[in-house]
Amino acid sequence: MKLRSFKLNFAERRARAVPATDAAGAPFVEVPIDLVGEEGDAALSASEPLRAWFGERASAAGAAVRSISFDLPRGRALATVRAPDDRVEAVRVDEHACPELFDLARALTPTLCNLALRVLARRPTPG
Repeated sequence: MKLRSFKLNFAERRARAVPATDAAGAPFVEVPIDLVGEEGDAALSASEPLRAWFGERASAAGAAVRSISFDLPRGRALATVRAPDDRVEAVRVDEHACPELFDLARALTPTLCNLALRVLARRPTPG
């Protein structure tokens, strides 16, 4: 399995994986895979370096990272950050401007793929 994109939602304690390919390497044609409960917690825990990266760069001290999404083929990341005064800020980062951030994201993808495969194994088979 290879991921096309993923979203980490710290505010709602969940994640979503959108594969480009399935475990056999064929194009993925199912709906995105929601990681909730145990898998969601594991995804968010493993993504702590990404959360820290955005938290360190937030414009307001003490801001909380609400969500982070990555579109890997496009090389684009977007995070939403809530300041202590409840202002919400969107932070967009392109890969060419910060390749080290995308290195962190790609290092997370094997974990997200394994969690997504666990969820897929529990889905009822169509038809």
